[in-house]
Amino acid sequence: MKVAVIIPDFNEGERVLPVIEAACGAVGVGEVIVVDDGSTDGTADLLASQDGIKVLTHTTNRGKGEALDTGMQYARGVGCNSAVFLDADLLGIDPGHINQLLEPLEYGSWMSIGYLGLRKTVVKKVVLDRWGALSGQRAIRTEVWDFLSEKDKHGWNIEAALNARVRKHGLHRTIARVALEGVSHVGKREKSDSLHKALSEYAKTYSASYLTYARIEMGF
Repeated sequence: MKVAVIIPDFNEGERVLPVIEAACGAVGVGEVIVVDDGSTDGTADLLASQDGIKVLTHTTNRGKGEALDTGMQYARGVGCNSAVFLDADLLGIDPGHINQLLEPLEYGSWMSIGYLGLRKTVVKKVVLDRWGALSGQRAIRTEVWDFLSEKDKHGWNIEAALNARVRKHGLHRTIARVALEGVSHVGKREKSDSLHKALSEYAKTYSASYLTYARIEMGF
């Protein structure tokens, strides 16, 4: 199994450095790919100073799905048959977490999803079991990427699209749910200059995801 770790990055600055370090230290990872999705904060210069990674650059911000697609095309071109996706703003990530995400693929899973402190209330457990978490931390066999339409890759609905497409192909029972203990995100509130802006970003993310679930469930 040749593994690529793909990290989409938009204006995360030095927050991405511990994520890169964890990816480079994970056993069995052959490629660490960082996709600079049109950053304007000096991320490009920061990434250029890092050893052991492949940096791919978008000149404008195209969204997470297209950043991951750019990384996947490169990974498949160099012979990778599995990929791990990691957000660039993770806190507490280490090589062991990456190996946790990869392990289920060795035992027949098509995709694993890492969740961060998701409490299993009844509602959340139903959502998690039926569709999977809306998490950017996951590992997939590269064939899963072929399940996606071009529309699925657009914007910020990529996690929902992956969950729904795997379900549509009858492979949802092979999805592994992995608890990534000690890992968290830098929240949108910490990145935003106002609570209103942060709430707006959350609303856009979740509405896009639920619309994606509905579209794919209806056969589009």
